Amino acid sequence: KKKKKKKREREKETHLKSIIMAGKREFDIVLMGATGYTGEIAFEYLAKFYFGPSARTKIAFAIGGRNEDKLKGVRSRIATKLGNEEVEQVKIIVADSHDDAALKDLACRTKCVMSTVGPFLKYGTGLVAACAENGTSYCDITGESMWVRQMIEKYDAVAKENKCRIVSLCGMDCIPSDVGCYMVSRHMRSELGEAPDAINGYIVKMKAEVSGGTVASLINIFETPGLEKELRSMMSPYELVPEESKPAYKQPNADNVTFDDDVGRTTTAFIGAAVNIKAVMRTAFLNPDYYGSEFKYREKICVGGSGWAAWFQGQSVRLGTAAIFVSAYFSLTRSLLRMVAPKPGSGPSEETRENGKLLMEFYGYRKSDEQGHPSVKATLKMHRDPGYAETAKMLSETAICLALENLSSPYGCLSPVSAMGDTLVKRLTDAGIELTAETLISSEQPQASHL
Repeated sequence: KKKKKKKREREKETHLKSIIMAGKREFDIVLMGATGYTGEIAFEYLAKFYFGPSARTKIAFAIGGRNEDKLKGVRSRIATKLGNEEVEQVKIIVADSHDDAALKDLACRTKCVMSTVGPFLKYGTGLVAACAENGTSYCDITGESMWVRQMIEKYDAVAKENKCRIVSLCGMDCIPSDVGCYMVSRHMRSELGEAPDAINGYIVKMKAEVSGGTVASLINIFETPGLEKELRSMMSPYELVPEESKPAYKQPNADNVTFDDDVGRTTTAFIGAAVNIKAVMRTAFLNPDYYGSEFKYREKICVGGSGWAAWFQGQSVRLGTAAIFVSAYFSLTRSLLRMVAPKPGSGPSEETRENGKLLMEFYGYRKSDEQGHPSVKATLKMHRDPGYAETAKMLSETAICLALENLSSPYGCLSPVSAMGDTLVKRLTDAGIELTAETLISSEQPQASHL
């Protein structure tokens, strides 16, 4: 029996190798985590727009996870909701996040894996390893920068050798910031012949709620063994830049309440800025021609009102943000945070998601520009909840880019923009995310471009 089992394993290994060598994969995309809160939204998006008779472009995709019954259940729910019986034909792949053999089998069957299985520090590493080692592109929605750095250190060279792209941070963390800065850079280089020396990004309007999975990921970071050794790296905006290439100059302070001339509003610290800047700096490292040699990025959120009322509101937001991180840091307050936060697997209702929105503005400066007088402005608009409905869209379009588009970027562990650039911008705009850029030097005749 043992000999027969080993023989079957060798035959399977040989078969998988032949598939890889021939470049033949059964699927374009496999979605891991389809039974989770964000995973189900992503499954619905793929089924609605890329599967069945009314598909924009037909893709071959499957859903994966550890529980076959739950996968069948979510497949039936989506088929019923969309009124499309063909969705029942979407194949299921059973694979546990800690089963290396199953993950390898999954990775070898598809061109790209898209993952919503978090916390990624707990459940993500094996899947990245399987993809990098078997030449399969990969994307996810993590905002856990410590884990992303670990994946870069472990698998960047492996992914390069096996000619695939590993792209994390493909949701609200951090595509809007990465793409917004790229829009400024692309327009400035094209129209003014210079790369931006500094960009100020602002969340001007946002309507969104948090899910249990997001809170669970935050708590898990602070429960990671040896966290104290990681804190210094985590606090750096250059965390995703190799140690030998980290810039010596500092980034501007975004943890304060100020009145900003760019937007004519009072602004304060934004909870997502800490990870967003890391993605932008990863792009700047991988694509040095996009930005100036000492490029600075600052990201803040606007508050309502004016005068002292706006200042007090800004301080409240700032202190509330700090309180969340403090609560997650200490074991006693972590327990309280778990009690009051949404449970894993839960999140905003569909009605809430449909009524969400995001407006971001990015102001680009050349070295010669005075503060308050930027040269270029870029705008990003989303018309649904950015953290879940639009995150599912961004992740799905990223996966399609990686699986089907003829990308010219290098292989390895990349940021969204460094991996896909203009191709991603086009897919996002075609999917309904509004992206524009304009020159501000002549206020009478701004030069607009839709990237």
